Amino acid sequence: MNEKQKKIKQFFDKNDTIQVIFYPIYILIIMEILKIFNIVDIVKTVTSNFFIKMNIFYLILILLFEYLIIKFIDKKITKYFFDNEKSLFFYLWGKLGYTIGKGDISVAILSIVVIFIRFLNINKEIEKIFLISIIASVYSGIFVNIIKPFITRKRPERTLNNLELFKFKEALSKKKMFKHEYLSSPSGHTTSIFASMIPLYLYYNNIIFILIACFVGIARIISKKHWTSDVILGAFLGTTIGYYFYEYFLLII
Repeated sequence: MNEKQKKIKQFFDKNDTIQVIFYPIYILIIMEILKIFNIVDIVKTVTSNFFIKMNIFYLILILLFEYLIIKFIDKKITKYFFDNEKSLFFYLWGKLGYTIGKGDISVAILSIVVIFIRFLNINKEIEKIFLISIIASVYSGIFVNIIKPFITRKRPERTLNNLELFKFKEALSKKKMFKHEYLSSPSGHTTSIFASMIPLYLYYNNIIFILIACFVGIARIISKKHWTSDVILGAFLGTTIGYYFYEYFLLII
């Protein structure tokens, strides 16, 4: 990486806290959501749908697919990005995907859209679908962070330790049960972005929302923060949650 590329990298590394300016927007949007929706009913509906409709055959199929990815694909893909970690293109993709996929950033962007919709007096139905998308993103973030400590998977390292899952004892002994190092699976960024994009995709029937979600998911692999299987699991969870939130939206219009 030459000097010019290093300066670009340093610029993005230093400007990673811009999301703090969005905090007042979050408060306004939360107040708006509380006015329009019954949050308790939404949580009950989505959670019950998630567990009731998740039949055993479907679950076994997903777990088998995840096992095959972990066993045969994770190591190869991660090794490729470790071998090409000096690539500025991959660095920028990973950084941009990280920024877009952060829950607070994506919620802020969606919140700004809601504000413009309200300001321009656009169809109330469109405003509601964006608010549902925001709630789905927040819900998925909480959901996935509850799951992570149970899986206790170590993040990618140069040793390519792709089979290091369920490291409860190790994490506890090192007092790192809830630390970044042991919270690789599923990918929180991927879960959140898919949960927020799926309602918009279903409403508008526009592939751009799926492409945005995939861009973020791939970025998490490129930046070596997650294994491929972590991202696939996150995409599945986010898609499922997003779909059930969209179902709820259909009930209230």
